[in-house]
Amino acid sequence: MQLVYLSPVGLNTFAQRPHHFVKWFHDRFDANVVWIDPGPSRLPRASDARHLLRLSSPNLGPAWQSEDWVQQVKAKVLPFEPYAWGRSINAQLWKPLLSQLQSCVTADTWFVVGKPCALALEIHHQFPHMPMLLDVMDNLQVFYQGASRKWMARAQQELLEAATCVSTSSTALFDMARANLQPQLRSKVVQVGNACVPSTKFEQFVEAQQKQPIWGFVGAIDQWFDWALIDALSHTLASQNPDAQIHLIGPLNHLPPTPLRSNVKLLPAISQDQVYARLASFSVGLIPFKSCEITDYVDPVKYYEYRAMGLPVLSSAFGEMLQRKQEEGVFFFEKMPQDLQQIVQAHLSEKEAFNFSQSNAWSQRFETFSGAFQGL
Repeated sequence: MQLVYLSPVGLNTFAQRPHHFVKWFHDRFDANVVWIDPGPSRLPRASDARHLLRLSSPNLGPAWQSEDWVQQVKAKVLPFEPYAWGRSINAQLWKPLLSQLQSCVTADTWFVVGKPCALALEIHHQFPHMPMLLDVMDNLQVFYQGASRKWMARAQQELLEAATCVSTSSTALFDMARANLQPQLRSKVVQVGNACVPSTKFEQFVEAQQKQPIWGFVGAIDQWFDWALIDALSHTLASQNPDAQIHLIGPLNHLPPTPLRSNVKLLPAISQDQVYARLASFSVGLIPFKSCEITDYVDPVKYYEYRAMGLPVLSSAFGEMLQRKQEEGVFFFEKMPQDLQQIVQAHLSEKEAFNFSQSNAWSQRFETFSGAFQGL
């Protein structure tokens, strides 16, 4: 079996749902993978200049990214896909990539689309008999404006209708996908939530309880990050526990509007294989996101990683987190207890954390697809 995977993120980025899916598919079916980076599907923005000025980005990809079974292909495109003339130009630039696929696609090749775009539609057009899974990880259109938003909505709808099966990472995305299909097609939509890599280092977390309290966040700090919540938390911590610190780990794409208190530390992004070692130093895991049209559709991976290490979670009320209001060990900024020590003390036992990580492993999630892949 073989997989052609069109990804919304680069192979050398911090491991996300696409990386975990590809690794599971390879392990499950002993499959070779063609990982396609489709390039930009929206119009350029002024903020892009900041990324272009960076001389280099750290390689945070998984250890297997250079193994023989995975081949990375970057599509040549100009950033004008929302316009018909832009798609026509890009269609000429795709010809070498499509020729390469012609030489490697076989009868047992699956096409998985993690990013709606014109290239995904063209590959489906070129290989109409290749089964296609559309994995809806975000409502991507709400990230964009104007022509870019209209095009993304159109591309996603066309792929939604054409796909052999559709998976969604959250309840809101599941409901949206089904609502956008005719009743007779809705059965092909399944919800496959996010998950975590099982951890075996729980003893580190137990030791961390005796160390300096750290309220930590690991992930991208972007436009949906709520700096006001961090400011309020840092103020309360300073009065209740002067030794406690807030550590924010990840790429900083959204700067704080005001200077941070001395108990808040900004730290660089880390790779997936460093995550649990860093979480072992935390006392509480933070998810301080704004409730907005982007986060309304999100099931945060970090929730699973925090709980897999036994950490209590302090989150804002958004997206899939709203489904966890009654869960022990999950607290919300909107109803934060006056005594913050109540949160710190709500960590899971080693056995509970282990059981959580096993039942919420990526391999368990994706096994939902195994019958479909083998059947077709």
